[in-house]
Amino acid sequence: MDGYEATKLIRKLDNNKSKIPILGMSARAMISEKNKCLSLGMNDYIAKPFDPKILSEKIQNLIGLNKSEISETKEQTTLINKENFKFINLKLLDKAYRGNVDKIKKILKISLENIPVQISDLSKNYDKNDIKGLRVVAHSLKTTFNYLGLSNISIISKNIESFAATNKNLSQVPDMIKAIEKVWESAKNEIIKYIENNQNSIKPN
Repeated sequence: MDGYEATKLIRKLDNNKSKIPILGMSARAMISEKNKCLSLGMNDYIAKPFDPKILSEKIQNLIGLNKSEISETKEQTTLINKENFKFINLKLLDKAYRGNVDKIKKILKISLENIPVQISDLSKNYDKNDIKGLRVVAHSLKTTFNYLGLSNISIISKNIESFAATNKNLSQVPDMIKAIEKVWESAKNEIIKYIENNQNSIKPN
């Protein structure tokens, strides 16, 4: 089930769990999406990619934390802004992980493993006419590319998702996948360079 169905079921429970705070999170930044989440019983909503500070504030509000109970974590400085990358932009990851280079590298290594498989799955699902599978993979890639600062192919992935959802313009998908593959080849090399340049990183205190 998706988050909508899960929320409906939770709110129908006959115990205290029915009142558990629910924060909706979606890649759709439209006001209609927020209104839908709230109408189903969610307490709040945030769009992806999100600002970690705003997410933290929303969670604190939902669970009733006072400012005096919140421990502040100092922002750390990494080598990200010193890198001269043409394709990737890791500022969002830097902010999300508060400058922890080791955590950022872990996410990047996972991306190096998963993204090629997902791009391949786009082609496989298209060839098999698995439109639902095509939409699911495109949705996942859209968010991942956003976090890597690859806005161009994130938009392409979003368009593939939209085409699959409406079952329109699907003849354009093969060329769109090729465009994603081309950018990813260059982006991949920049990710590898970042990892290599930060082999001896120091974890923040």
